[in-house]
Amino acid sequence: MIKLSLVLKQFEVQGKKRDAYILTPNKEWDNLTKPSSIMILRSSPDEASVYDLITAGLCELSEKYNILFVFPNPSEYDSDIAFLETINQKISCGIIDGKWSVMNDVHYIIGIDSGAGLALEFTAIHPETTAAVALIGGTMLPDITSNGSTPMPAILFNCTDTIVSYYKNINKSELETSLGALGTMYTNGLNPYHKVINITDKNINKLTNSIMREIWFNLFYTVRRINTCEKGNISERICFENCHFEKHLDDRSLGDNDGLAHTWLEHIPQCVLDNPSNPVPLVIFSHGAFDNPVKAADMSKWHEIGEKEGFITVYPLASNGINFNLNVDESAPSDVEFYLALIKYIKGKYPLDSSRVYLSGFSNGAGMSQVMAMLHPELIAAIAPIDSMWPYTIPGPFDQENFSLEKNLRPISIGLELQKKHNYRMPVWYVYGTREMEYPIYKGLGQQYQYDAWKQYNNIPVLETPEKPLDTECSIGVESETVEVLYPCKQYPDYKYSIHKFYSSDTNENYYNFVLAHGKAHDVHIVDAELAWKFISGFSRNPDGSLKQQSQ
Repeated sequence: MIKLSLVLKQFEVQGKKRDAYILTPNKEWDNLTKPSSIMILRSSPDEASVYDLITAGLCELSEKYNILFVFPNPSEYDSDIAFLETINQKISCGIIDGKWSVMNDVHYIIGIDSGAGLALEFTAIHPETTAAVALIGGTMLPDITSNGSTPMPAILFNCTDTIVSYYKNINKSELETSLGALGTMYTNGLNPYHKVINITDKNINKLTNSIMREIWFNLFYTVRRINTCEKGNISERICFENCHFEKHLDDRSLGDNDGLAHTWLEHIPQCVLDNPSNPVPLVIFSHGAFDNPVKAADMSKWHEIGEKEGFITVYPLASNGINFNLNVDESAPSDVEFYLALIKYIKGKYPLDSSRVYLSGFSNGAGMSQVMAMLHPELIAAIAPIDSMWPYTIPGPFDQENFSLEKNLRPISIGLELQKKHNYRMPVWYVYGTREMEYPIYKGLGQQYQYDAWKQYNNIPVLETPEKPLDTECSIGVESETVEVLYPCKQYPDYKYSIHKFYSSDTNENYYNFVLAHGKAHDVHIVDAELAWKFISGFSRNPDGSLKQQSQ
């Protein structure tokens, strides 16, 4: 029997008390789950109406798919929009005593009867908060002129033609597919996830078990909203059950850090299963702080590139379960030791091409990819970090009291000494967004320390970063002589990258690329892994530590 926890929680909104019922599975979500949130907006504020909804299949979905359900209680007098803003923020940071935090990309809303109008209005005013919406019985279109044309995938049950037209318009979904007696689906020719499912069965007037499952499996479980433009882009969400990951949860078999338990996912492409004697590359992608391997897989989708291109993908969890040990703090578990053991394990289990081990990562994990490459360049052919604040030139969220710039720079110092001794090179494909905290870039920011280190490492002239940001479209501090502009995303053809290419003085090789993603904030774009692979896959590491150019 499924046990669930239903609590009534109060919130202060604009000086007034509001409350909402919150439903969670009565279990701990482990580090191989990605929870979602669904707000259900209803007409009645009583607890009985919540239990009526819970019987509509919410229990089973919540338990199996790790869904947090929130039931805001309506009010005639207070600002519901401000209330939903507050709830949405609390969901992201842990709505119950800091627990059950849900990433911003997988928040969803269902509106029933009068709640349908509120769901429509809230997601029109704040489309960036929600990945998709479901409306049951929506009749009125509120004043939502502020929305512009931000896409919002929707599944609509017996809504008016005006509401259907509104969602078709903002999603630019004009391709029509008949669903028979049920209704019609409209999709966008460029992005199939900009879709509107219009169900016209007049017998549907409430949330039932079958309707809840249709909402979840046909829409909510397929889309996510990523922070790669001001209001967010709609992206595909991975179906974890279909990814064929091998899961390792609290696995002590690696033997590093005195037998510390580790968690990771590994994805093996079909080509390895079909031909287990043919050596293939390895890509390790490290998650951001407070994320986990499943979240990292959904963000980057490196395993999908691996399936197509024929390489093994591994998503590790930081040794402390939160953030990677970037300054090699000896009082904490060593993630470098963990990575060494992980690479050894993969090599012993699969046909690994040891000359083609690549690292990538996001945020804190991007720092980990760079630290590992600095300390063990002989094992790594190239790296592709995304949105790193490393080496942290101001106190960060994990070491406010014990911040030490000298300690944070230690991996760079060690790495540069190794480079002097062995004359290593390390190809770097670094992605950073124009809506990131350290953009535009000027002297003293972590970005400057980071690119100065890699330029020095790769014998690229290290020019002084200006004291103030440059007044240019691509203010990355020190700009390159060669800039390539790409529009590589067919789903979002206006999405732009400015690739600043830097070349070593002795060989004139392009070993450092500062890839500026225009409009992107702290997130991973759907084409980031694909672009990174095109660059890093061109390199392999010889047994003597030198680099070899791969034929593309």
